[in-house]
Amino acid sequence: MMKKIGLLLLLTMSFLYASAQTIPFVVNVTTPNGWDFYGNYPVLVTGIRGFTYSDTIYTDVWGSFEGTIMGNSSQAGIKTSLIDCNGNLQIDSAFANRSKSQNSMNLYECLQQPQRLHADFSYTINGFTPNGFSVTFFDQSIPAGQYWPIIEWDWDTGEQSPNTGKDSVKVLVYPDSSTYTHEYRYPGIYEIWLYAHDNIYETDDEFMDVDFMPSLPSSICGLWEYGDRYDSVDNAILYLITHDSVAGTLTAIDTTYSVSTGYFGFTGLADGNYYLKAAPLPSDPDFATKMPTYYVLGLEVTRWQDASPINVTSTAHARKDFDFVQGNNPGGPGFIGGLISQGAGKTGPGDPLENVSILIYDMQDNPITHTLTDANGEYNFPNLAYGTYKVHVEVIGKTSTDQIVTISAGEPMVTEIDFEVNSKTVDLPTALEEVTFGKILNLYPNPTSGDLYVEMNLAVPTDISIVIIDPLGRNLKAENHRFGSGNQEFQMDFDDISTGIYFIRLTAEGQTLTRRVVKW
Repeated sequence: MMKKIGLLLLLTMSFLYASAQTIPFVVNVTTPNGWDFYGNYPVLVTGIRGFTYSDTIYTDVWGSFEGTIMGNSSQAGIKTSLIDCNGNLQIDSAFANRSKSQNSMNLYECLQQPQRLHADFSYTINGFTPNGFSVTFFDQSIPAGQYWPIIEWDWDTGEQSPNTGKDSVKVLVYPDSSTYTHEYRYPGIYEIWLYAHDNIYETDDEFMDVDFMPSLPSSICGLWEYGDRYDSVDNAILYLITHDSVAGTLTAIDTTYSVSTGYFGFTGLADGNYYLKAAPLPSDPDFATKMPTYYVLGLEVTRWQDASPINVTSTAHARKDFDFVQGNNPGGPGFIGGLISQGAGKTGPGDPLENVSILIYDMQDNPITHTLTDANGEYNFPNLAYGTYKVHVEVIGKTSTDQIVTISAGEPMVTEIDFEVNSKTVDLPTALEEVTFGKILNLYPNPTSGDLYVEMNLAVPTDISIVIIDPLGRNLKAENHRFGSGNQEFQMDFDDISTGIYFIRLTAEGQTLTRRVVKW
């Protein structure tokens, strides 16, 4: 469609008095209101008064053109003309060289109705640099028309500046090149935006999620996600695990932490098979539902026996993206707790183990939640709905026996779900309650809010030392009693002891029995 647009041609001419005359001139093409301007607009310049000259100049993006012409005599002059869309002369203006002159005139020129500005771009990954890797972006925007060129390109790289915490933005203004090269600190997926502006103040934007993952041989790298979003910085840890087929063991040989782009990478690896495990850090706001996860092609898992090996060679790059398994804990008044300790065959049997991963599943093996043991080897799940659960201890390379636990309104709190970690297995605790002088039959109520009753069976009349100990090993109460043989019972007062987990220790004839007690 064609339409008439009124244009104002402003011509400023300057002449010098000499036989060989230099003629500087400025051309501006605008509409009568001075608001719109046009680039690449043709202006015909011809010589007059015996001066032979002819050329077509094109305005820049601001609708202007500046130049000089060498005349062949003191009478030399020029004439400027605007040509219509059919190539016909619309109007012209002649200027002599004897004085400065400035003329304004209205010109009706047919120009094609402009299309809308359309922003677009492409990119090329250049490769690694000492501080990261570089990417070059190329503007491929389409302007509204030949007279409305693009004059500004705003590149939003999608990478946050380490100084400001905001996205890094590069603004390029004509006559700068529209091509931009940016150095990224980390590979990953970035949301790239291009904002293109033309010379009549029209703006368009284009964005794309770009997967920047330069590949290196002898490496494993990829992206991890949680619920279709990339992990936040320093909130997750990834383990690189090797498998010794002879010894039948798995060993974590390296770790890395997540970055804001969700990228992870291990490089310089020897040829062989590896496993990957990702785990949230306690500082992660989604820690309770973001389950420790092993890589499996197409389906992530939470037990190491179900993980898939990843083959690495010196000529190949292993790209492995995976998502955290999500737990689903509706919450409730139930409580499950216990103790993880070192089993036999190691130094310090019975010692508590810290940072052991404990997972809760329902009876259909759907993950519910997880936690880590504290410095005393203890763990607890204080916010569970009533039901029946599997309690699982996850230690890389060790086969674990789950415990089945039911919590209900009649028994909302179940404690002493204890495990021992041995050289190749995670087992239920070894029975240590029976010694030569007797055994503990029962402690009740446990948890207790006041008095605790201990039932025993003693082989012979025995003097027994009874001590209540806190998790730091401090003696809180101590009593000594002599008991007869057979079934015996005694009472311990917990009224003046704070809420928490404690141990009751019975010692006789150089032998010791220890049980855990919860005060609430």
